[in-house]
Amino acid sequence: MVGGRAIVLPALLSVVFLLGGQIGAGIVLTALVAVVIVSRAEVRERNIAGGYARTRGYLQLAKAAALLSI
Repeated sequence: MVGGRAIVLPALLSVVFLLGGQIGAGIVLTALVAVVIVSRAEVRERNIAGGYARTRGYLQLAKAAALLSI
């Protein structure tokens, strides 16, 4: 649970940046938070055909979008 608490402060700071008008800093910090979350995500294997691959694909897509926005 320590990892969950450690990500809250940067996430709140990105919201403060966005609300304060610092759009560039807010987007970059939000993207960095997204990269950290996606990198630490664990995929649970279900008994559905293609479920694992589809979920991993969505996570990789989110990571690529976050890296492109930086």
